[in-house]
Amino acid sequence: MSRIKNIITPAIDFGVKLEPMQYTVGSKVFTYPNRWATVRKDNNSPMGIVGSEYKIQDHKDNLKLTAKLVSEISNDWSVTHMVEGGRIYSKFMLNSHFALADEPDELAKLILRSINSYDGATRFRIDFEMERQICSNGMRGFTNVGAISKIHSQHLDINRVLINKVHTIIDQQLKDYTQYFKKLSKTPAIDEDILVKHIPVQLVGEAGEKYKEAVAAGEKKTAWTQYNGFTNIISHNDDIQQKRRDHLTNLVSQFFLSYDK
Repeated sequence: MSRIKNIITPAIDFGVKLEPMQYTVGSKVFTYPNRWATVRKDNNSPMGIVGSEYKIQDHKDNLKLTAKLVSEISNDWSVTHMVEGGRIYSKFMLNSHFALADEPDELAKLILRSINSYDGATRFRIDFEMERQICSNGMRGFTNVGAISKIHSQHLDINRVLINKVHTIIDQQLKDYTQYFKKLSKTPAIDEDILVKHIPVQLVGEAGEKYKEAVAAGEKKTAWTQYNGFTNIISHNDDIQQKRRDHLTNLVSQFFLSYDK
């Protein structure tokens, strides 16, 4: 992990260019109208296909803007990046903890995730999460209640209005995280027969094993412990692509947070 001052790591230190889309018929070469390929400058790897109105938005510039934004909160962040196809996923984790009111052992960290896209399918986006921290078994849970985004024709201005919006989102995160914790920590563990009606069977089984490990380590037999079993599997399985990970996270979160026995 790198500190915020080293935000551009070698893995993402490349530029992107637009190349015309072409095809051949026999010996003749033709160009697709209004279709362009986004291509890495360092190795010419394609990242996506876009229309003629698409404007390249340099991910390095966006990440520097993100760093400027989060520095208004703190300079003590850890940053990681991952490239998947035409998208660059970045994670900013605040190194200090938040403790929930009246629950000093229930610790959480503020997470900001950004998506930089060169596939034309999504806009630049910053999402805010609160992530549970438990040293004994590494389980974690998170909520996502706020986001800032811009389309490829917009400029993201780091001004006082935006900074105030970030602080408002963080305050809401803490309130919602506390609300979710209080609700699920008072709800008994949900029967597996109910879980498999809403969540993929394999994931239910894997999360169930994590739940048993957590209970054996001293965690209570509650829906909160169950929920963290799911988020642990989703977040630590390197075989799950980010888009699938986001889908499963939303699926599990919506089910647990709307569950009413």
